[in-house]
Amino acid sequence: MYFSFLQFAFTFLIYLYTVFVVYRNGYSRSVRKWFKLMTNNSGTIVIFTVIALILMGVNFSKACDSTDLFLGTTFEIIILIFVPVHWRVLGYSAWLSCAAAVLSLGNFILAMVIAENECN
Repeated sequence: MYFSFLQFAFTFLIYLYTVFVVYRNGYSRSVRKWFKLMTNNSGTIVIFTVIALILMGVNFSKACDSTDLFLGTTFEIIILIFVPVHWRVLGYSAWLSCAAAVLSLGNFILAMVIAENECN
């Protein structure tokens, strides 16, 4: 998770530089390498976050017993039916990391499209 945050900080600095260059010169072939670098960093963030969530899920599924279920409101019953047991105990920081990975995936796709279509 720490390396993913470091990659995010690096991607943000690349983004600021790319905005500056595009503002001054427009989209050009020289900017394409910066968009591809952002794409690679965003893809790395997604991969590392998915691996970290899988490892946390495996560890938590070993630590908790699947018989510790209870029935409550309708929302809780829906959660019990559709969400696996080990995903329910990850906590809010793991889900924030998952949301960050989804946003990084969007950044990955957007930077790739801009690098291939706009930078001629």
